[in-house]
Amino acid sequence: MILALTVAVALQGAPVLKQAVAEEATVSLQGDKIHYVGELTRKGVDQVAALLEANSDVNTLAINSGGGEIGMGIDLGLLVHQHQLDVHVTDGICMSSCANYVFPAGRRKVIEPRTVVVWHGSAIQEGLFDFDKINMAFFRDAYGRDMNWIERAVFRWKAWKYARMVKHRQRDFYQLIGVDPEVTVYGQLRGCKCQWTFLPTDMATFGIDNVTAYPGYGTPGGNATFTEWKLLKVQDDNEVSVP
Repeated sequence: MILALTVAVALQGAPVLKQAVAEEATVSLQGDKIHYVGELTRKGVDQVAALLEANSDVNTLAINSGGGEIGMGIDLGLLVHQHQLDVHVTDGICMSSCANYVFPAGRRKVIEPRTVVVWHGSAIQEGLFDFDKINMAFFRDAYGRDMNWIERAVFRWKAWKYARMVKHRQRDFYQLIGVDPEVTVYGQLRGCKCQWTFLPTDMATFGIDNVTAYPGYGTPGGNATFTEWKLLKVQDDNEVSVP
């Protein structure tokens, strides 16, 4: 029996857990700013931690990331919060775990021209941890066979533990930074089968404040590089408007 099953790997078929196209992270220091490009990974987050430890004058994290595993996003968000960093979204996108955990943790948030912050779910979204629907092809590709019943039972137990862990971590994280986790599932709760962004004024309704975006943000005229999203508007009656 193969006990060393990495549950996060199996669950990476869900885009909220891991960005669809992995890009190896590059982390660099330029003056008082750390630049992070690519997937949120253990190596990348550890590099940020090391740079912060060695450079007390760092005040900004500039990031371009499609996301990563939930735990990596929370870990990087905690570093941002603990060091009171500003977060600048640069050169494209802050999506998935980047939008969920890194962006809202910033002291001040800047969305630079042609970039966009995109949400599409989180650890609390309905059906994310429906274990019977998890694609097990990763196991067949790695070992040339399907799991036996014992391996499947062990996998389900580990997956249950992982789901409980990340839900608790997400809950504690949002309580710490004072943000309403509904921002991560807002579109889904309103029936929008989409990925979404908000204007800064609507981000503030979830506790994501001190956001500066470029003129035209959230509109076709904003010329964002990544375009697979919709602008959702929070209404007084708690309904959503989808232009």
